[in-house]
Amino acid sequence: MNLREEKLASILVSLYPIRVDERIIERAVKSDMFDVLKVMWKCNINYNTKFKNNYSFDYLISKINDCMEGVQEKVEKVCKWKIKTKENLLR
Repeated sequence: MNLREEKLASILVSLYPIRVDERIIERAVKSDMFDVLKVMWKCNINYNTKFKNNYSFDYLISKINDCMEGVQEKVEKVCKWKIKTKENLLR
């Protein structure tokens, strides 16, 4: 995706209900679509329908670690989101 397509995807994610599954998160991580992921977490759209709970930051970090390329930079992007959460990101 180019920059304009990622911005459009971010807007659509924030405005319309979507069904999130593991594939969407994995593809976004592999494609470096961190703006879309940020909107999903910020708008609380990271709901896991299978287990009836939200995907955690731990889950997202584990998917980034599976990526094998640019792991440190990708984790830094997530840490710079500054989203208020009750999760402990320093574990």
